[in-house]
Amino acid sequence: PIFKFDRNTGEVLANFGGGIMVTPHGIHVDADGNVWVTDFAGNEAGTKGHQVHKFSPTGELLMSLGTAGQAGSGPNQLNQPNDVITGPDGSIYVSDGHGGQGMTTRRAMAAGLEAGATARILKFSADGTFIKEWGQIGTLHGEFRTPHALAFDSQGRLFVADRGNHRIEIFDQDGNYLDSRYSYGRISGLFITGDNVLYAIDSESSMTSHQNWKNGVRIGHVDEDRITGYIPPFDAETRPYQGAAGEGVAV
Repeated sequence: PIFKFDRNTGEVLANFGGGIMVTPHGIHVDADGNVWVTDFAGNEAGTKGHQVHKFSPTGELLMSLGTAGQAGSGPNQLNQPNDVITGPDGSIYVSDGHGGQGMTTRRAMAAGLEAGATARILKFSADGTFIKEWGQIGTLHGEFRTPHALAFDSQGRLFVADRGNHRIEIFDQDGNYLDSRYSYGRISGLFITGDNVLYAIDSESSMTSHQNWKNGVRIGHVDEDRITGYIPPFDAETRPYQGAAGEGVAV
């Protein structure tokens, strides 16, 4: 389930969604207080997972996107959805496909595409009607290897944490590529403040996955590919150089 905590005391105020989801992965609270959750994996019975769920502020299930328990690459299917966000006009954006980050050669990426693996952004209207999608597994601009997190800046630009490619890709709301950022590491989570300060948390950099980079939170302005602040990871005995950092960040 999803838990709601008191921000000052940490007391559990409510929980909801139990029995509906298999692996809650990404979470977003929209302007009306509705809670959106990506359910990343499917269950063995093929009856749950690979969906995005919208809950009311009180935990009532309002909408589900994708086909329950069935991974796919069609317009109304999802395959390991990572994150979800609503745009300025209420449109829904889903980053879909988690396996691309492990495809480190052109042969592996080609095999992944042939097998139906996804690495894309899907756009839906506010009522859940499919509008369009863009992206596939790859390293070119507009392609992804695990689009892991989403955020909008004050200009309405969509920032996508392209974790496997160690970058942020920036798009307009129609999916047109605008720009990239390469200074934030192997990004798992994004948060942009109202004055366009970007927080990006790197939970995966290591000597094998992103050599000579450390985990942690990197901070900068959305209009620059430059770091102005850094919060280091927690020390961890099993990760003596990289440390340990989470997959999400919020301010």
